[in-house]
Amino acid sequence: MDSSSLRFRVSPVDALSTSWNATFSGIGPIVGFTLLYYIAVTLLGFVPIVGSFANLFGFVLCAGLFSAYNATGRAGSLHFESLFEWTPRFGKLLGAYVIMGLIAFALFLPLIVLLFITFGFEFFTGFVTRSPDFFISLRGASATLLFGAFVLGMMALLVLSVLTFPLLFIVQFKDLSIGESLKLSMAVGRENVPQLIAFVLLAVGVIILGALACFVGLLVAVPLVYGMQYYMLRSIFPVDDPGEWDFMRER
Repeated sequence: MDSSSLRFRVSPVDALSTSWNATFSGIGPIVGFTLLYYIAVTLLGFVPIVGSFANLFGFVLCAGLFSAYNATGRAGSLHFESLFEWTPRFGKLLGAYVIMGLIAFALFLPLIVLLFITFGFEFFTGFVTRSPDFFISLRGASATLLFGAFVLGMMALLVLSVLTFPLLFIVQFKDLSIGESLKLSMAVGRENVPQLIAFVLLAVGVIILGALACFVGLLVAVPLVYGMQYYMLRSIFPVDDPGEWDFMRER
């Protein structure tokens, strides 16, 4: 399989259109599952010790919504229990999600260090000098550092998307090890950088619009974004065609 076979066959805009139709065809179960997820995460946050590990299960929302769109395409309708078809792969999905978290931490570490230096230095020097001129120059330096932090953050987000965008989809639907899935995920990302940039920008726009609708709109906006991701990835690798994946075992 050559590299052209790893390129998206739909644009982010086309994927959003398909996601829109699929989301509203199963709006009840999809919104209900999304709401249930956020309620569960919020409640777990109040539980001592357990709340600290709640973020480890962030993949549940993604896996559930991927299952929803898969069931909609397969059966033409959606039942609430279809959102839990991913559960036999809970362990692999958890492992892949932890790896994604470690990659994200490594990528955003320079940003964290830069922010720490910016605000830590400013706070510390407040006890050393009271010179107005010094504080004016310090504010200018802080603004420059914050702009650099913003640039670093956007670069890290792009690299993270390139490396891990397809990872949970692959682990959920295909019989590949986590290592093979990560290798394939990076290959797909490298071949689709322009479309991944477009996806990130479009997804941010959808989330902002959802947040503007008194945050209630996020219950639709979040599934729409996951639906975009699902249909873009499915355009490369049909869910029900395992033969497309044999090349990974031959490399």
